[in-house]
Amino acid sequence: MPLVHLSPSLLLLPTRAAKHSHLPLVPRFSPSPSFLTTSAAHAMSKPKILLTRSFPTSLLAEAEKDGKIELVSWPHKEKPADRKWVLENAKGAAGIAITMTEKVDEELLSAAGSSLKCISTLSVGYDHIDVRLCKERNIRVGNTPSVLNEAVSDLSLLLILAITRQAPAATRVVREGRWKDTPISPMAFTGPSLKGKTIGFFGFGGIAQTLALQLANFDVARILYKTSRERKFDSSDEYFGEFGKAHWEERQTLRQKCGKERIEVGSVSSLDALARESDIVVVLASLSPSTKHAIGSSFFEQMKSSAHLINVSRGPLVDTSALVSALKEGKLAGAALDVLEGEPAIPADHPLIADPDVKDKVFLLPHIGSANTETRMRMSALTEQNVLAGAGVPGAGFEGQEGRMEFEV
Repeated sequence: MPLVHLSPSLLLLPTRAAKHSHLPLVPRFSPSPSFLTTSAAHAMSKPKILLTRSFPTSLLAEAEKDGKIELVSWPHKEKPADRKWVLENAKGAAGIAITMTEKVDEELLSAAGSSLKCISTLSVGYDHIDVRLCKERNIRVGNTPSVLNEAVSDLSLLLILAITRQAPAATRVVREGRWKDTPISPMAFTGPSLKGKTIGFFGFGGIAQTLALQLANFDVARILYKTSRERKFDSSDEYFGEFGKAHWEERQTLRQKCGKERIEVGSVSSLDALARESDIVVVLASLSPSTKHAIGSSFFEQMKSSAHLINVSRGPLVDTSALVSALKEGKLAGAALDVLEGEPAIPADHPLIADPDVKDKVFLLPHIGSANTETRMRMSALTEQNVLAGAGVPGAGFEGQEGRMEFEV
């Protein structure tokens, strides 16, 4: 059911149960009557909200129309906000709604001043926000996890199939007009099946678990994961919530009844072990000082030469120079990336794109993991709702609880 117009009185979002059952969208945001009526007192002290990008949902615009907030919006729909404009307009803001392109640091927080109560980002990750500094200043930080698990998982599966089935080389033959001159042979553009393979995850949160469940349908043999602290797999453990919701044990029992082997799911103690054991490594960890370049030369030394690397999290988790060298030296078969160190300033002569020894081993997308229409609408709605609640707009809050942010870092 597409979301066309979202009013503050009835914003449609998926319930936690409906997310996995294709049920209709149902109301989640229930503002109190005070949010829907403007009083003279509120009108005289309207919180200022700064919106740094054009959002597809209309809750902030509706709140401005109802006299609840003063809304200052970046006027250019397709361009990211200019830093100077953001700093100038942050002064006196109670809440700021941003995307990943806006850096929240000492400079921005000082420009906003003591009125700032909330930062709300249209993203799961928040490495662009100095969370420690925000906490020190009692500034709440909201993000948009969970609602994009399926979208990013779908994109991850696309990357896996594209790189293992030789899409970079095959599509280049078509784009360059060489199809008619390319000999047909039994092994042309072949790549490995996913059946019977070991999939390794660096990071095993909601997105990774959703992808693991999708990959189970390809009859993979093992699902391994490396997390910040070792966790024994237990589908009844809340940490492995996606497996619990998918009735993992019942599915395993059904596989056995159908004559198939159970799929092994387990933790590994080190990244080296993950590299050695995996046929496909999927990077879905959070970026932090301790994880930057965690996937580097030593990791590639341990990988199978037939293995593939997938990164759908943050570019700097992978050491790009080390990846280029490893691909040139044949230490892994290929890499599919939705994120890249230094993005979006990636020139056409970047070695992963232009190096003749590398380009057919790389499938690269411009960070579009969550980019399906429904997901982006939900992320936008969450970001707007979070900033209204966090900024203290009277009556704003999830499930009728004033001031409640649905997701808070």
